[in-house]
Amino acid sequence: MFASPLKTILCLGIMGTLVTGCATKTLMTKNNKTYTRTHKVSLIEDQVVAFGQPTQPLPNLPAHSLVIAGQQKSYVLTQGGPQFVSLIGKLDPKNIQITRELSFYSEKNDGHFTGILPLSYVKLKEDISKKDLEFFIENGAKECSNSSDERMLAQR
Repeated sequence: MFASPLKTILCLGIMGTLVTGCATKTLMTKNNKTYTRTHKVSLIEDQVVAFGQPTQPLPNLPAHSLVIAGQQKSYVLTQGGPQFVSLIGKLDPKNIQITRELSFYSEKNDGHFTGILPLSYVKLKEDISKKDLEFFIENGAKECSNSSDERMLAQR
């Protein structure tokens, strides 16, 4: 007589504990954060063939803009142009390489972009002077020689 109500109470107690435990776990692990996923789309792929400065000021652009000439289009660098020209002007052009793809980002796809120009400068170790090393340190250069450079006694 007591077995049946006891079993019922025991079953209800166990089920209540399990349901409460599941609800508690769900509340504890529920993630209310909002996530944003960005997806980059290539609008154009182009090969850089030259850098240069306009001989005459361009309308609506800073005076010291730099033009990056691609095979398909030209791109105007409106910030950092003088620093880039100063830096590149002190280096031997035959040792400058663009070894990685140029990647630019246009947040609003309005013709304005930001990006990095990944240049490397390769020279034989025996031809690198202390003055060269100081120049690279002052300009934030990073050593990125690879095993092939090391076999040829070159520094990148």
